[in-house]
Amino acid sequence: MEFDQIPRRAWFSGGLIALLGLLGLIMAVLQYRWTGDLSRAEQSRLKDALQLSLHRISQDLDSEVITAIRALQPTPAEIAAQGKEPAYGARFARWRAQNPEAKLFAAVGLAIPAGTQVELKQLNFSALIFAPAEWPPNWSGLRGQLNSRLRGERPPPGTPNSFLIEMPRFGPATGPSGAGQNTPANGPGAFVEQEWLVLELNAAHLRDVVLPRQIAAHLSTGGGEPYQVEVYADAAKPFFRSGLTDRDPPLRGRAQASTQIFEGVRPNITRMLGGPLGSRFGPGSGPGRSRFDRDGRRDRRPWDRGTSDKAQHKGPPDKGFRPEPSRAGWEIFVSPPGGSLEALVERTRWRNLALALSLIMLIIATSLLLVRSARQAQQLAELQMNFVSSVSHELRTPLTVIRTAAFNLRGPVAAKPEQVERYGKLIQEQSERLGSLVEQVLRYASSRVGQMIQEKEAVVIDDVIEGGIQASQLALDNSPYQLDKKIDPGLPLVLADERALQHVIQNLLDNAVKYGTETSNWIGLTAIRAGDFLEICVADCGPGIPADEQALVFEPFFRGRRALADQVQGTGLGLNLVKKIVEAHGGSIRVQNHIPRGSEFVVRVPVAPPEMQDEFAHTAG
Repeated sequence: MEFDQIPRRAWFSGGLIALLGLLGLIMAVLQYRWTGDLSRAEQSRLKDALQLSLHRISQDLDSEVITAIRALQPTPAEIAAQGKEPAYGARFARWRAQNPEAKLFAAVGLAIPAGTQVELKQLNFSALIFAPAEWPPNWSGLRGQLNSRLRGERPPPGTPNSFLIEMPRFGPATGPSGAGQNTPANGPGAFVEQEWLVLELNAAHLRDVVLPRQIAAHLSTGGGEPYQVEVYADAAKPFFRSGLTDRDPPLRGRAQASTQIFEGVRPNITRMLGGPLGSRFGPGSGPGRSRFDRDGRRDRRPWDRGTSDKAQHKGPPDKGFRPEPSRAGWEIFVSPPGGSLEALVERTRWRNLALALSLIMLIIATSLLLVRSARQAQQLAELQMNFVSSVSHELRTPLTVIRTAAFNLRGPVAAKPEQVERYGKLIQEQSERLGSLVEQVLRYASSRVGQMIQEKEAVVIDDVIEGGIQASQLALDNSPYQLDKKIDPGLPLVLADERALQHVIQNLLDNAVKYGTETSNWIGLTAIRAGDFLEICVADCGPGIPADEQALVFEPFFRGRRALADQVQGTGLGLNLVKKIVEAHGGSIRVQNHIPRGSEFVVRVPVAPPEMQDEFAHTAG
């Protein structure tokens, strides 16, 4: 590989990353716009789905009430055979037997015409018989409505009880007065209301059982945050709330969907009664007149509840007309979790966008890591090539010197003792240099397989330091270097591989000789205790290590700019091995600037446990 191509490849990689980031940004903008369109469509879809769910809730509630009402309405044959009140009681007993858990109605009564007034008989749930009873206060509005209908008058104003359902039974007008009276208004054979079955919905059962069941069936979130639901039985205050706290404002006016419930009960009752009887209720049918004309169409009198805006009639209704009394409507309001579909869709939109941006950033980060890894691999390859070149040169130099000295010793030089001694010393020095190089390479190979040090034992730090000094270049005879050694007395033992730790001291001293004695031959070595560690410092007064290289000096194969410029021989493995040896002992090493100039390497190794200190002292004594 040609290393001069590495900068160009770095520029190419950087440009590729920039292009990838720009494409990611464009994709994010496009996705934001596309998700905006999808969000509007999703919001409309969710609103339709929410409204459909409410419609199904309304249908199910209507169906539940209508089914119960059908079961409670006796046939004309049953009334003829059993009597009016026993027939209603038998129907209720049969319905309750078939639905033992049903508690839909809190009270059941029969409103029976008696002259111009309507009397009430209420069902005893235990004895299943109807007994005369006073009208309950909350039924007073219905009583007024029925009395007005009986007399053919306009119903009195007021808000009816939304929990009451009146179920008329129609029959032919037979008597001269009262229920079923045969009047000119009614005409012979006209059908009139004979009595009314009055049903009061069980508020507690609706609130605690029916509504929660319907909401769980149609508005389930799969275990997530529940829908916000509010049900009104009248206009005053909510009858039921779900997914809301007491501090939350009412949903009315801000709900995302709403509908009326129990509104289908009255039309279905009318169809239920009109169908089996097969009758047509004339517009002049007198007391108890139906709200359908002779052709089966709804009578659209101006005061009727379905009045058209085209006809505004201020006068009283015709004598004998009985408009349907107005009923308080039930309403249900729903909002999704979070309060609004807009907020829900917007949160989903931002979550999707954040996820997409995260994926894009992940791709870019992965690309950066790949480029960085490729760059580091290239740099490592370059360092390895430099290492091979340096090791080759380091090996060639001592081998050449040894070979030359050996060749000279075979000649006439062998007869001169002083020359033999000179060449012998030269061979010794180069052999030690060669051995040190081989040992360094072997140690690096051992570090790659996790065999940095041998078994540790308690050792005296003075012996370790002295061994490192003797193995370094400072031990050479007539060494020009001045070693300033300061070791505190009474230092504790350290738990270490003595030979490996000596190699650390030797390497740091050799580096000080190589790089720190250009302007001064002073080298400092100190050893002190620092808590549970011993600190060994090796300092010099050389040019120091640049700040940008201090974090790299412990990397394998790294050699500083000054070493390369001055062609100082080395492999770039020494400090890396030193760091691994120190860390294998549980210690640390750092490099810092030495005052006033130069560099200082600080090695920290843990002291031996107290029991080993005592054991060694006892053995030595």
